[in-house]
Parts: sequence; C-alpha cells; structure tokens
Amino acid sequence: MRIEIPFVGQDYANRSSNVNDQRTVNLYPRTQKMGAKSPVVLYSTPGAVLRGTAGTGPWRSDLVEFGGDLYGISGDTLYKINSSLSASSIGTLSTSGGRCVLAAGRTYLMIVDGSNGYSYDGSTFSTISDGDFPSNPSHCTYLDGFFFANDSGSDQFYKSASEDPTSWNALAFASAESSPDDILAFDATYKDLYFVGSKTTEVWYNNQNPDFPFAPYPNGTMDIGIQAKYSLAKSAAGLFWLATTSEGDISVVSNGQVISDDIAWDLEQFTTTSDATGFSYRQNGQTKYQISFPTEDKTFEYIIEEQKWIERKYNGIGRYLAAGHGYIENQHVIVDYSNGNYYELDFSTFTDNSEEIERIRRAPVIDSNHDRLIFHELIVEFEAGVGLITGQGSDPQAMLRYSDDGGHTWSNEIWRSIGAIGQYGYRSRWTRLGISRNRIFEIKVTDPVDVTIIAAYARVTKCAN
Repeated sequence: MRIEIPFVGQDYANRSSNVNDQRTVNLYPRTQKMGAKSPVVLYSTPGAVLRGTAGTGPWRSDLVEFGGDLYGISGDTLYKINSSLSASSIGTLSTSGGRCVLAAGRTYLMIVDGSNGYSYDGSTFSTISDGDFPSNPSHCTYLDGFFFANDSGSDQFYKSASEDPTSWNALAFASAESSPDDILAFDATYKDLYFVGSKTTEVWYNNQNPDFPFAPYPNGTMDIGIQAKYSLAKSAAGLFWLATTSEGDISVVSNGQVISDDIAWDLEQFTTTSDATGFSYRQNGQTKYQISFPTEDKTFEYIIEEQKWIERKYNGIGRYLAAGHGYIENQHVIVDYSNGNYYELDFSTFTDNSEEIERIRRAPVIDSNHDRLIFHELIVEFEAGVGLITGQGSDPQAMLRYSDDGGHTWSNEIWRSIGAIGQYGYRSRWTRLGISRNRIFEIKVTDPVDVTIIAAYARVTKCAN
C-alpha cells in the first residue's frame, strides 16, 4: 500500500524524541490556496549576498531607516548604508561592545549604547551632553514627536523636548509603578509605549496632559516580563520578546500572547537565554521574528502568518549570521554578528556569503498502530530540474537518512539526485529501506540550488507482529 509521509512541516521537538522530533532548517512552510497540489509546501529561505564591510565589527544593532538611508552600529562607529548599499562612517561612540538601540524621529536619529546617548541630525553627530539625560540608558524609542530613554537600574523613563533628543528636562520623567520592576526594555507601537520589566509589562498611551502627556492604561498591566532585554522587536504585527513570569518558564510572546509552544522544549534545555537578541522583518508576503541565542549557538524564526517555527543556521555553526535587519529601496539588508559584513537577502541566491546552505527537514514519527512496516520505496517530490549548468549543483543531491529508535541513532546517508537542469519530471526515489515500527526520515540538501519540497510518499507492506 502507499502512505503519505508528512514531510512538509515546521520545527517541533518533544521532550521525548520517540514522540516527536521534527526539524525544519533553512526551509520555510507556506500554506497554499485551494486547488494547489499540496496544502503546504516547503520553500528555500533566501541566500545572503555580501554587499560590503563597515569597519571590523561586530554589528551591535538593528538597522534603522532615517532620511532615506539605513543606520546601524558596527564596532564603535555609527554607519550609514545608502540605497546603493554603500557604507560610510558617521561618528564614533565611547563603547565598542554590547548591544545598541537606535530610534529615528523627523529630524534626528538617537542612539543609546548602555552608557551614553548620541544624536545625529543628518550632518552633526554628537554625544548627548544635557545633564538631565538619564544615566546608562539601554533603550530608546520615538512616539508622537518625542524621544524616550530609560534610566537603567530603575523603573523610570524620560521624555525629550519636542523632536529634540539633545534636550531633556529633569522633571519630564515618569515611572512604571504597577509592580516593583525595573524597566529592562521598552518600545513604541504606532500609538502605545510598552515598558517591560523582569516580571510585568505596562502599556502607556498619549493622554494629551500638558505636564506629561503619557499615562498607563487603567488595565494596561500584564504579568509577563522579559528574559532577554534585547530580544524585544517591533513589527507591523506588534511586539515580540523572550518572556518570563513570576510563575517560571521561558517563552516567546507576541503582544503578551505565548507563541513558542512548539519550541518550548528547546528553550527549556538552554542554560543561557539572557543574551538573546531579536528582530523582525517582512519579505515575500510573510512577517517573521528571528531570535538568536549566542551562548547556545541557536537561531529560531517564527513565521507569523503560518504560526510556525523553523531553524536558521549558517554553515559550520549552529546559529544564523544575522545580528539585525533593515529595508531600503526594495532591498533587505542583514548585518553580521561576528564582523563588519552586511548582506542582501536574495531568493535567487542559494548560498550565504558564498558558503553552502544546509537545508534539513526531519519528518514526524511514522507509527501505523505500532505495526511493523516494510519500506519498499520512498518518493520525495521536489521541484525538479533546478540543477545548475556546471559545477556543484549541476546534479543536485538529496541525502536521506532514517532512524528506527526515535532519533537516537541514524542510518548512513543515502544520496539521490533531485534532477539536473531541465529534468522537470524527475522523481527522487529510494528503495529497500528496511523494516520499522517507528520510522523517522530526514532529508538534507546542501547544493546551491532552489529547494522546494512538495510532498512525500512511501510504498509499504504491513508485517505480522
């Protein structure tokens, strides 16, 4: 008989790998409209094309658009990346390590590095010298004509003069006081300010008060804090961060709602999560939140429209290379966490900085009422005929391995072609795959070609138990 193998799916690891040990690495699922050949398809994530290098790095911030250009911090320097993706240095910070946060207003760009604040008006870069500026600010943002900065180690935040991050008033401050939490991170949505502490989150709005025009919503407190203060990221879909509560456990939340159940066991295994960093971006009709754990050498990406998680990784390491993202003139730019390189994300490129991309899909456990199955044949339907004209990828290969004990041990890899260029009807087929009660199949492709997995089927026979 023929059975369908649920090859297309997301990352999902259970506490017991015998129950579920799915992996999806550098492939993203996309639900298809009615009438499609398969309800969900796995597509290749974009490659990263090196566009330039800004200093020695590493990059310490997300990229922020200001005045038609992108700005970010590499090493101890603020850099501008223009629409031609050329970089130029703007000014020097007093620090060269640690995460930085940037906020753009109408006429100023503001930067904080955990020690000082800086401003740039398109021509002049300077340290904020106003004596009323808060000490050691870790975050800043902009909303309704004002810049905001926190006073690290306290529950206080300060508001600038109108449209001017160089001017601050010692009395223009407020406290997030609903709980005895210091403000660890904060950001603005299109109308609200979110202040996140270790155990709680407060949401403020503009109440037009002439003395201090912001106040907390009457019921605007959530019993959700932040585990990693630089995991906070804003998107059109809202705010995302790595969260914690007084009850324990660590999770990723979107506007206070937990979205990380499918990677909960992975997060539970991590020993260090406070150094996680996150950013969001939207490409090819999908909004994504990417979070990296430097100590754990791991990167996850959440696809909001699909409500699914995948893994991202760079060749030779466990995490992905991006430290931040920016968008300019239809170009998606990411910056490197380990050096001064910056790249363009490109769906027609199938390498990362000329390095191969490892694309992996590990399917769910196949358990047919615990019957022993003879696996005569496995067919994985790829988008065939994607081979290159010459060199690696001219005959792209898919590497299959399988486990019969819940992923504890694996078979040797068995290679099959996806199909050389023009072989559009090619089928990737494996035969004589043995007998199992609990079979897990895993496919890996490293050739520099477009990988699309549409479906998978097996021809099997039940054995007498």
